[in-house]
Amino acid sequence: MQALKFRLKGKHAFFKIPAVNSYYYFTYAQIHKVALLGIFGAILGYDGYQQMQKEDRFPEFYERLQALKVSVIPCVKNGIFLKKVQTFNNSIGSLEQGGNLIVQEQWLEKPEWLIYVLLDCEESEKLAEMLEKKQYKTFATQLTAILLSVFICFAAGVDLYTLVGVSFAIPWLGMLFTGIVVSRGSNYTSDFIKRLQNPDIGEIVLEDVIGAEDAGGKAEVLTSGVPPNA
Repeated sequence: MQALKFRLKGKHAFFKIPAVNSYYYFTYAQIHKVALLGIFGAILGYDGYQQMQKEDRFPEFYERLQALKVSVIPCVKNGIFLKKVQTFNNSIGSLEQGGNLIVQEQWLEKPEWLIYVLLDCEESEKLAEMLEKKQYKTFATQLTAILLSVFICFAAGVDLYTLVGVSFAIPWLGMLFTGIVVSRGSNYTSDFIKRLQNPDIGEIVLEDVIGAEDAGGKAEVLTSGVPPNA
């Protein structure tokens, strides 16, 4: 029996508790399984929530990866990360008076986990292969995809916003935004902006593929109690 071991860390982390949606946005104390599966799904190229169809019960990444057996070990004393409340303005799409929404979020400070994934199925083997060969998309390749898409849209004069009746005071902005959308879609655009604002958002460091003894063949399956749409 083998297991994949890697280190996941960053400056901050936020895993929203859906039960509280006013005044403060609170975070879970640890990364939960669904968030971890979302990271794995992005590495493997599976669709997420933005690509779901009406008939889909769950996003593709969850349907494919929910059976993975994972273990999460916090790399901090007593397993408790420091939490701080961050306050910032969101002036994009706000319905607040004056168009400026004050957001207060509780963030984990300098979180770091050791993640183990049991290599007992095709999906786990694929994940191990992708991490070992570093074939997942990096920020540099994503930026290249955006620049290439924008160039093609400018060269061909493609403007999806004009087709739906949206116009800009500066004409070429429509082609610029079209290139960004074509490169990966609106969900990626949001992620890209966050990366520009904070390039050091975290990293995955592969530790090892290790052997795990299980003489009785009864490896314990630990699953998160967080629902897939949390």
